[in-house]
Amino acid sequence: LGLRKSAELGNYVLVSTFMEAPTFGVVAVDTEYNADGELFCFSYTCIEGRAQVIMASWEGASTVLASIMSTSERVVFHSAQADIPKILKFCGHKMGGPFDWGKVEDTIVQAYLLGKQPLALKTLAENELGLTVIRLKDVLPEGSELSEVPIESLVRYSGQDADLTLRLYNKFREEIIK
Repeated sequence: LGLRKSAELGNYVLVSTFMEAPTFGVVAVDTEYNADGELFCFSYTCIEGRAQVIMASWEGASTVLASIMSTSERVVFHSAQADIPKILKFCGHKMGGPFDWGKVEDTIVQAYLLGKQPLALKTLAENELGLTVIRLKDVLPEGSELSEVPIESLVRYSGQDADLTLRLYNKFREEIIK
């Protein structure tokens, strides 16, 4: 009947007021960058179907991101080698010491170990989770900048990526344990 399973897009929120820095067990993090490679926003979640998005321009953004990176038991990425160097640059001295790479999990590595192909986040989510996803081309017309994307669309896109990362991590982790 044309029904599609979605990534529950209504549960992604923009955080724009001061809050106490979060502490998590397992947290999935995703980042979005502008054309010059600078962090534009990031999203994070520890609960499937939900995510918080923080604009890098927000005064407390680097403090929250540094807290997530340094106090979480596990930090999950989809392509850690791309995200972490830019996160460390953005957070700078707020990390409180060297980053513990031992707590990093990467869904690309999990997918590779399980023989999944292709390794792209959105394709894995469609194939492995049966979800209909929002792709960058759906929110960012060719030649446009992230700053031109309506905030609601950006929150859905970025929040979805953290959510999909956590969902894939949980699924793949179970498969690897078996």
